[in-house]
Amino acid sequence: MEIPKKKVYKYTLNPTQDIQVIELPIESQILTAQMQGNSLQLWALVNPEQKIMARRSIEIVGTGHICSSSDDSEKIYISTIQLMGGALIYHIFEIK
Repeated sequence: MEIPKKKVYKYTLNPTQDIQVIELPIESQILTAQMQGNSLQLWALVNPEQKIMARRSIEIVGTGHICSSSDDSEKIYISTIQLMGGALIYHIFEIK
């Protein structure tokens, strides 16, 4: 049996949208999110041969802003990004 070859793919996020859904191959592992130039990107380790997709909810929360849920067990921290030279700080989570 051949072991599936995984690849790192990137997905563009909208930093002005609090909650957004992206589709990834099932069992993908989200690695990080960072600014690349002027775009917010999320990188994930995926099996590109996997045809079954999963909808993953991503939340972007500004420092001092209210999160969608107060239950921390429903969130997995991904990364923190800075925009406008550090004037705006956003924290990125996956909502389970």
